[in-house]
Amino acid sequence: MLLLVLLLLLLLLLLLLLLLLLLLMLLLLLLLLLLQLLLLRLLLLMLLLLLLLLLLLMLLLLRLLQLLLLLL
Repeated sequence: MLLLVLLLLLLLLLLLLLLLLLLLMLLLLLLLLLLQLLLLRLLLLMLLLLLLLLLLLMLLLLRLLQLLLLLL
């Protein structure tokens, strides 16, 4: 049971990391496009939104960890 939970948790972590990598790739593409268009305000806004999203994901992950630890 414990092993199963740990495996699931590891899978979740890997999925989150993949999602973050994907987001970073998209952000880089947007960055290149925006630098060509010189839309710095939009770029800064996108960066702020991405940082906020990363924070939310980390908080969610911590909450899931807490719940799993409570279950054990």
